[in-house]
Amino acid sequence: MDFNLDKQLIYLDNHLIVLNKPAGLRVIPDGYDPSLSNLKNLLLYNFNNIYIVHRLDKDTSGVMLFALDKETHKNLNEQFTNRTINKKYISICANIPEWKYLSYQSKIKVNGDRKHRTVHHEQGKLSKTDFMVYKTNKLKQRSVILSALKTGYTHQIRSHLSYLGFPILCDPLYKNIHNHQIDDTPSLLNRLALHALKIVFFHPFLNKRVCYEAPIPEDIQSIMF
Repeated sequence: MDFNLDKQLIYLDNHLIVLNKPAGLRVIPDGYDPSLSNLKNLLLYNFNNIYIVHRLDKDTSGVMLFALDKETHKNLNEQFTNRTINKKYISICANIPEWKYLSYQSKIKVNGDRKHRTVHHEQGKLSKTDFMVYKTNKLKQRSVILSALKTGYTHQIRSHLSYLGFPILCDPLYKNIHNHQIDDTPSLLNRLALHALKIVFFHPFLNKRVCYEAPIPEDIQSIMF
């Protein structure tokens, strides 16, 4: 896919880069076909080294952080391990919650089936997400939900929202797990209705906490009512 670094760039210095990842682009090379386009390889055209700090699913858009040197990579990894990095997401979901705010936790693990879904399981790891309902549309039975990760496991937000009864629109993995009857083909949207909105972390060389945001893309805005 086409990738314009200048267009997607949010912040850049000698130690790290913050980007707005477009939907449809892998973060790292595909395990089965390494020739497929991915963000890491695209960035290596412009930088000597790119160190992965965290990931987004292929069909999720939004803010991403990369380190440009080993020292920064180590520091940012420690912040993720210590859960001092804050990430906020916005999603368009089916159905309308009765709650405005919800702090939810459950034990989850990646299922062993070929789809590798993240499922609730007593032998899984404890996961936590804070949710806030931002907007609702009773006629369309949709909600705009903000999610703040307190832990960061694979598909955590997607799994939590599906289990709670509010699956993210256009999510092929989690839309039917609990027999949800939803319209998963809203007009103008052909990918997961999930966007990484904000990231907050301690910049190891500026010696202060910083916040970077990725604007909500037009395709998601088009179904926000």
